[in-house]
Amino acid sequence: MTQTTLPGPAAAAVGLAALGVVVTDVGWQVVRHGTVMAHEGAHAVADSLLGRQVEYIELNFSAEQSGATYPKNEGGWLARIFAAFVGYIGPSSFGLGAAKLIQQGTP
Repeated sequence: MTQTTLPGPAAAAVGLAALGVVVTDVGWQVVRHGTVMAHEGAHAVADSLLGRQVEYIELNFSAEQSGATYPKNEGGWLARIFAAFVGYIGPSSFGLGAAKLIQQGTP
């Protein structure tokens, strides 16, 4: 299956719509739920890959939109630093992964 190229004006419209969602307060209130979940999910994936079992993930959907990932075993300081770093690149990594799946035409 070959996917047709998105025309320039349509691509610009999609980009402007995405920009509008993240710069408006109403749009950001909805989108940031996903970013918190992706951030904490990336911490959990990193912990799992490092052999650290995740006890639970806490998501606080209050005004500050925060969360925390709690591994059962602490591990070394290097593992904790790596897991912390991966959480911050998690949302963009999940987005890049989704873009690659779209590019390949995977349903």
